[in-house]
Amino acid sequence: MVGLTLFDLRRLGKVDKLSMVGVNGKRFPAIRRHFEENIVKVYKDMDVRFVVFNNSVVRDMGNAQ
Repeated sequence: MVGLTLFDLRRLGKVDKLSMVGVNGKRFPAIRRHFEENIVKVYKDMDVRFVVFNNSVVRDMGNAQ
């Protein structure tokens, strides 16, 4: 729902660049497929591109002092 709202706000000129952050980037291909199947094919002229930021090193912050 948040993605759809932000993509629509970008279409309306209210938002410029969209980014997503992930721990290692493994889920981004599935997210892109989901957007293509459920947004692009349903809503006319909806641009679902986004920039990704990820870190291939997973850090355990549970014991941070």
